[in-house]
Amino acid sequence: MPPETFHPIIRTWFTETYGSPTAVQAEAWPLIEQGEHVLALAPTGSGKTLTAFLSAISRFCPPPERSGAPPEYPADKLTVLYVSPLKALNEDIKRNLLEPLAAIRRRFEAAALDFPPVRVETRSGDTPQADRRRFLKHPPSILALTPESLAILLLNPKGRQTLSTVQYLILDEIHAVLGNKRGAFLSCQIDRLALIAGEFQRISLSATIRQPETAALFAGGLGRKVRVVAPDEKKQIDFSVEFPAEAEEPGRIPVYGNRYAALISYILKRIGEGSVILVFTGSRRRAERLCYFLNQEGAALIARNGGYLNGRPINGPAAFTHHGSLSKELRRSVEQRLAEGSLPCVVATASLELGIDIGSVDEVVLAGSPGSVSQTLQRIGRSGHRVGKTSRG
Repeated sequence: MPPETFHPIIRTWFTETYGSPTAVQAEAWPLIEQGEHVLALAPTGSGKTLTAFLSAISRFCPPPERSGAPPEYPADKLTVLYVSPLKALNEDIKRNLLEPLAAIRRRFEAAALDFPPVRVETRSGDTPQADRRRFLKHPPSILALTPESLAILLLNPKGRQTLSTVQYLILDEIHAVLGNKRGAFLSCQIDRLALIAGEFQRISLSATIRQPETAALFAGGLGRKVRVVAPDEKKQIDFSVEFPAEAEEPGRIPVYGNRYAALISYILKRIGEGSVILVFTGSRRRAERLCYFLNQEGAALIARNGGYLNGRPINGPAAFTHHGSLSKELRRSVEQRLAEGSLPCVVATASLELGIDIGSVDEVVLAGSPGSVSQTLQRIGRSGHRVGKTSRG
């Protein structure tokens, strides 16, 4: 069960929706509710993000035992800050925050109780100027943003004033910024925020890493103790490394060259078997090239087989690309349709490596070796991205 400090309606909603807490939730929640700084380490799909958000949502609710008492967090001020290294914040926030928030609000209304007017906004390089101006005039209760957007707000006097009420900081996917310039930059912004807002509770989330003590030092900064939650939670992974000698399917595939021939053949075969495939490449150029080849060969096969690809009806292109150079609208469209399972294949760079919960991906294909084991595991974890599911790559 969720902790007793949660509002009873939230505890009931969680139990009826998810059942028992995952291992990381069961260990992290008591520490978070005690006001500790926490670093939660767990495989993808373990419910880490919801762990951090649910504690915050409960603090916006008025105490049930004291009629008329104010909630711990006021909804009319920016109190909760969620920082992620991703531009693609919206889909992740929708699944892990907006949907639970809407469901909890409905539970309060059904019980004839007032739910606080908690507002959520995101801010990144994709945020329109009109939304940026409105944010300074009417700040939300919860703000999700990138490290770069945090830095820009801290340069703005009105932005600093808005950030001065932050009490709860969530740092997501910190393994992606450990040991690089972006991580050092983020660490500096957090220290600047602490000078403005004073001390706030820090909840950091990460995939499993080899040196959790180093990550805890990064998350806490100087002079703060961070409690590390790293349950022995195994993630089942079905992964194979293949060196196909030649394309399995006859036709035009050999014209693409030996480098792509077997890869195109394998991906089209898996699409035809009904799988949703997510392909990772090392560059945007290669993602575009591979996607173009897949669609060229896929269109030829579909035309020869009366609209079918190995027995699977395909309406439209077989593959779509996703990377940072595409427009915001195109990226969001691909993200939404991939999450729904309506796209046969997406060829991406690191743009889909982190954060976005994609429950429909059946298999991940790494078109080339990633730079590290942790990056490999992160990408494979995009498939089977649910508790108890097996990730296949």
